[in-house]
Amino acid sequence: YIIIKDKYKMIVCLALIGKKNNPLYIDSFIDNNEDDGLKFQFHVHTSLDIIEEKIKLYNTPIINTNNKKKNKDDDLYLGHLFTSENYKIYAYITNTKLKIITIIKNVKNDQYIKHFLKDIHTQYIHYLSNPFNQIDTQIKSNTFQTQIQQLVKTNNQKLT
Repeated sequence: YIIIKDKYKMIVCLALIGKKNNPLYIDSFIDNNEDDGLKFQFHVHTSLDIIEEKIKLYNTPIINTNNKKKNKDDDLYLGHLFTSENYKIYAYITNTKLKIITIIKNVKNDQYIKHFLKDIHTQYIHYLSNPFNQIDTQIKSNTFQTQIQQLVKTNNQKLT
């Protein structure tokens, strides 16, 4: 794994969680500290409960008083889930119930987070385009890892 050594480490963790809440991919992008890794896994698991609550809320019919049409992509981006210590946790869910969760530190400009999570989703789709990769199984591809690290590095610069 390549550790990102920028002084602007905004995106510190990324997780892809399957439809049965099984971890497909979890990686932290800071210097390896076992305590931080455990803390990030705890935040990811905590966010799963919040995501389930938001899904239940979205599945409940809501009367739209201003007759504004909802954008299809707005339903997939769950946005900011919660804040813990110095971290903010954001999530995105796909139509196939894949949950993409990111933990971000010291974010000042969160308008790019939605696009970042969509880009991660696109990378996952490319990963699944390979007939040897199966849906809802753990991701062990070095190519996928490299592409994710490049996306993290690019988006860390946007979030500063």
